[in-house]
Formats: sequence, C-alpha cells, structure tokens
Amino acid sequence: MQCTADDMSASCWAIANYISTTFSIKYPTLTYMTRGSIWHYLLSGYSISCAFEEADKEQIINIWKHEFIDFLNKLPSHIKHVAYRERFPDDISIKSTIKDSLEGF
Repeated sequence: MQCTADDMSASCWAIANYISTTFSIKYPTLTYMTRGSIWHYLLSGYSISCAFEEADKEQIINIWKHEFIDFLNKLPSHIKHVAYRERFPDDISIKSTIKDSLEGF
C-alpha cells in the first residue's frame, strides 16, 4: 500500500475532525486530554510521512501505523485506570511530569 504525505494529511484531518465533533459530543469531559494525546501521535506520523525518502516511507509509516493502532487500543483502559484509581496525599503520580517513568502506568 502506497501512503503519501497527502494520504497522511487526509487521515490526520479525518481523525481530528471526528474527535472535535462526534467524540466531543459523546465524551465532553475527555475531549481535550484525548484530543491532545492523539494529536501528538498524528503529528508525529504526519512528520514521518514528509521526512523520509520515498524508498523507506512505506515501511516507516506502516511501523508508525501499527504503533498508533496499538496506542488507540490501549488508551481506553489506561484512561479508566488513571481516572478511577484511588489517590493518596503522597501519591507520586500527582507530582510527576511526563518525563518520569512510573510503575503501574
């Protein structure tokens, strides 16, 4: 399957549009967090589609696509885990940054 920068652009737009319309109506409280996470992944994929030589592009995009689908499959359970877990005043995740590696996340 040939995947061009135009194909990636169209896919990114379609997914972003879905999040900003259908998803945001169904899950308004999760929209911004989810949208931001997915947009980061989409923009990295779009950048990849523009950055690599044509000979390598299809393989690289397929790797990205596989990882993106895996991310999307894991996202609902991760959000549920983070949103509904019990918290304590000394909970390390409250003071952690995105750079920190935390067990259980």
